[in-house]
Amino acid sequence: MISKGFVEYDPLKDSTATDVMNRADTLMYENKRERKKHRKN
Repeated sequence: MISKGFVEYDPLKDSTATDVMNRADTLMYENKRERKKHRKN
């Protein structure tokens, strides 16, 4: 399984490319946690 986080540049939230990458990284880990919650054991 591949984890991913996708965001678009938002000038109200992002001052740098690092800001964009950090938001994508956060989203990726949130999605990963949700998948684990719903995964059958």
